[in-house]
Amino acid sequence: MPGLLTKIKVLAKLKTQFEFFLNWVFLFLINKSWTFIEKFYFVSADKLIRMKKDIRVFIVEDAHFLREMLCLVLKKPGVEIVGTALSVDTALSQIRTLQPDIVLLDLVLPGENGVSLISKIYAVSPQTEIIVCSSLLPQEEILLQCEMAGAMNFINKPFSSAEILDMIYSIIRQNEQTEMAA
Repeated sequence: MPGLLTKIKVLAKLKTQFEFFLNWVFLFLINKSWTFIEKFYFVSADKLIRMKKDIRVFIVEDAHFLREMLCLVLKKPGVEIVGTALSVDTALSQIRTLQPDIVLLDLVLPGENGVSLISKIYAVSPQTEIIVCSSLLPQEEILLQCEMAGAMNFINKPFSSAEILDMIYSIIRQNEQTEMAA
């Protein structure tokens, strides 16, 4: 039986080497993907760095994971996350105090929905731009309600970090052009 035991040891060693190889390939692919993501992501972020002042962003999202992801995505030079909230009441009181430049708003929130929050935000912070981030946006009725409340910027979930950064960049760019024209 020593021949069988030797074969098992050789197979176990090959299995370990194969697993190591697969792990290395996986890490290589992740690294290559990450390099691509970084290049695309930081190109968008470079646009934000050239802004005249920090962009003050407030996030209204009840899903902890998405709130944290948005905070990580927006942790860039030129962007300041001034606060987060997971409900309409908390969001409104903080937005009134903080007066952010941009609010990233989910529509599905505990208690009231995000659509009702849009007009309330404009009432307490008229200069704030709102980006509605929701999976409900393909529904025409919801989109119409958001537009009637005053929201003009929309991103469908799921979204990429580049979409968020590009949307923020375009809003700030539009505001700068409006200020220069005035």
